Amino acid sequence: MEFALIAPFLIMLLFGIFAFGWSMNAVSSVRYTLETSSRSLQLQNTLTQADIQAIATQKLLALGLKDANVTIAIDPVSGGFRMAHLTATYALVIDFPYFSAFPINYATTVTVPLVGTHFACSMNRRPTAPVTTASGGQADGTHPGSGTDGNAEALWHARRL
Repeated sequence: MEFALIAPFLIMLLFGIFAFGWSMNAVSSVRYTLETSSRSLQLQNTLTQADIQAIATQKLLALGLKDANVTIAIDPVSGGFRMAHLTATYALVIDFPYFSAFPINYATTVTVPLVGTHFACSMNRRPTAPVTTASGGQADGTHPGSGTDGNAEALWHARRL
């Protein structure tokens, strides 16, 4: 008798836990997709918004999600590189039996540096022998001021962000 009174509340609690977990999974998947799309943009600075949208849509469909919108805003060049701001918006609805639908609108932004190709190539190349700078230190490219130019130093700081 007591279980018959408590069972509906326990079932609704169970549905609520499942729906909340599913919505958090969807939010996490959208964020993950945006981060991987931004990495693609870092590797290929020439990708357009349509290209990034296609990459994100493909990844979201593989995760079982659809109807996410991705936009790109790129800042002007500053310090040898540009900053790209990728924003994803996603709307989902949690629907419980006997309750009204609960819509959730999620938006997240990822900011990544876009580095010119000649700067990126010079940073990825390691010297074959230690190079001594004018101050007597070694220029191994592992920290700023190690004999690199200012653009490479800005790139080093951007990678640490």
